[in-house]
Amino acid sequence: MPEKEEVEKTLPDGSKYSGSFKNGKMHGYGIMSLPNGSSYEGQWSEGLRNGKGTFILPDGTKYEGDYVNGKKNGKGVLISSNGDTYIGDWVDDFPCGQGAYIFSNGDKYIGQCKNDKFHGQGAFKYADGKIYMGQFSEGFMHGEGSLTDSDGKTQEGVWEKGKLKLEKKVPKGNPS
Repeated sequence: MPEKEEVEKTLPDGSKYSGSFKNGKMHGYGIMSLPNGSSYEGQWSEGLRNGKGTFILPDGTKYEGDYVNGKKNGKGVLISSNGDTYIGDWVDDFPCGQGAYIFSNGDKYIGQCKNDKFHGQGAFKYADGKIYMGQFSEGFMHGEGSLTDSDGKTQEGVWEKGKLKLEKKVPKGNPS
């Protein structure tokens, strides 16, 4: 058997693979169609997704970006079937690091995240015009931050799990 070859084969789980094989494993560029309707097109190494690739789920959800050892790691874009989008860093299949969420309802978040939750410094702009800038933890406004309504009224202080716990008084206007 040659060291590297182009093959089309059906795997034991029913998946169909077309692409490069090396030493009996998917290696190089290839396309895989899974029995559930999902598909992956991109780079492989030692039988795992490695490098640039595109994974599409049956509902139309699409990830395009970096893979390391079979998992989303590095930079990538996920567009969900409902139109929600995440652009940014990935670690072990989860948004983690710096990124931007753009929701189909018009809300937007730019900042740090961990395990697919807002976590660290960030800014959340609501579709109705409100903007929160500050700290997040486990997906909630948590820590120092300020929330400005669309009419310009600002609440500043310490937040706990999405609720203002200790308000700082914000001076109105500039003294002359």
